[in-house]
Amino acid sequence: MKAVNLIPEKRRVDRRRRIRLRAWVRLGTAYGLVMLAVVLVAQGVWGEADRALAEARAEMTAESQEVEQRLTTLEPKLRQAMRTLEASRAVTAQPDWSLLMATLEAARPNAVMLNRINLESEGGYRLELAGVGEDQQVVSQYVLGLEGAGLFSDVTLVETTRTLVHERAAVAFRLRCRLGGEGDGR
Repeated sequence: MKAVNLIPEKRRVDRRRRIRLRAWVRLGTAYGLVMLAVVLVAQGVWGEADRALAEARAEMTAESQEVEQRLTTLEPKLRQAMRTLEASRAVTAQPDWSLLMATLEAARPNAVMLNRINLESEGGYRLELAGVGEDQQVVSQYVLGLEGAGLFSDVTLVETTRTLVHERAAVAFRLRCRLGGEGDGR
């Protein structure tokens, strides 16, 4: 006589799957516990004996903190350089003259007064400025400020002459510069 199993095939398959799953879970748990025991024993044996590793870790931590501190101090400089670069690109690619005027004002010491701004666009933008400063040192500071702005290249002091402004000695100056900072390719 032939034996007939009245339990549906799906249930039998599910039961075998559950039995295998339980076996694998037990095996995995046992393996995990054995590995945990091995790690704990290894750490107990070698953990305290390896002081050089702890010292190296401390040195690396100190060095990492030093690098982070340097990055923190360099971040504002990088942001300023990026703003200057963006301003340079904005003014040279599609002129936004308000950026140019803001840069001229930001670089200008209080003791300098501009009385003429001339912009020529032949072969790139060239700017000629004329004004009066309290003394030669203040005029030089303005030239250095324009060079440091990153928006201009070839800043050249063309002429300086002594003059009187409201019966006080002053220095009249004229300078030329080309728009487009370093690395602009212009």
